[in-house]
Amino acid sequence: MCCAAGLCALALGSDTLGSVRVPASDCGVVGFKAGFGVVSGRGSVTCGYSLDHIGPLTRSLRDVRVVMPAMGLVAGLCAEARSGAPRPAIQNPRWVVAPDIQVAGADPKVVLAYERAGLLMVEADLLVEHAADWRAQPANFSPELSRLLRYAEQQSASAYASAARVVAQAHVEAARWFGRGDVMLLPSAPQTAFRFDAAVPAKQADFTGLANMAGIPALSAPLPVLSGTLPIGLQCIAPAGGAATLLNLNLQGICTT
Repeated sequence: MCCAAGLCALALGSDTLGSVRVPASDCGVVGFKAGFGVVSGRGSVTCGYSLDHIGPLTRSLRDVRVVMPAMGLVAGLCAEARSGAPRPAIQNPRWVVAPDIQVAGADPKVVLAYERAGLLMVEADLLVEHAADWRAQPANFSPELSRLLRYAEQQSASAYASAARVVAQAHVEAARWFGRGDVMLLPSAPQTAFRFDAAVPAKQADFTGLANMAGIPALSAPLPVLSGTLPIGLQCIAPAGGAATLLNLNLQGICTT
């Protein structure tokens, strides 16, 4: 990643189920997505219409604070409905921490339900986005993208509706968590960063997908690690309209940013 290598101060990513925060976690940099629609997706190719967020990756939280006012000037059409009105930053937020993160991340039923619902909606949106080219030039699509599009073609309207209900449940689940505090803390990914020559780990979006489905702001910042070990990210999630609280967090002594 260019900002992790010091080649630039800012990079942009598209985050559908975690693709700003997970790479940030793996590279030891900061990744941030505001609420759904706060940053315009104009010019990007849709992956999951109701899940996509555009966000910056930077070397420090300070840099995110600098660039976000400019990035948020052109808001998407759904910002009011999904993100809620911006709230003032909470100066001393109450943290919400899972009592047993291993159990929270390893419940097969919960993980599978969220994962399948999010991916089905992504695949269906991809089919709409690329319909003309998929019909005319299917050989030009990569094997992985072809697999996703074929899967979407085989799904029924009822399957898509069921997935949409699971995504809607994310709003309920997030509200339940925020009844206990102001900022939710979770790992950015279920594992540490992995080597370039290693297979991509499964279930990378286990802890990030919820914020996309609920359309709420989330931030990944690097945790301290021992010298010679690979990066690990801490994810901070705020309720709708709470981006300012995340950008105002004092993570000194907690994260290396």
